[in-house]
Amino acid sequence: FGFVTFANPQSVDMVMADLQQQFIDNRLIDVKPAVPKDQMPAQAPEMAKIFVGALTQNVTSGMLRDYFSHFGQVVEAVVVVDRQTSRSRGFGFVRFSRSEELHVALSHPTHALDNKK
Repeated sequence: FGFVTFANPQSVDMVMADLQQQFIDNRLIDVKPAVPKDQMPAQAPEMAKIFVGALTQNVTSGMLRDYFSHFGQVVEAVVVVDRQTSRSRGFGFVRFSRSEELHVALSHPTHALDNKK
């Protein structure tokens, strides 16, 4: 991870407004504004992002998005790939628009992608 410090707070607003897909070295990055510790809320909001493991080499980010969109609006679905080989590392992440959608997905006892549970 890393941090970028802007001289002008409006620059942060401009970057955050254009968050569709940000890439560095062809890797999708997750951009979030930094909040000073003294300004953090007492309780952080519930995340709507899940880790998905044990993926076959055939599972793509699109397949991950398609599958989990049955449970709610998927904001982001990424299969993590090795930078040198471009092969799947066998896991990924799915981010839903709301935590309730995440809970619907997690309420199912098993999931199967590419015929693997």
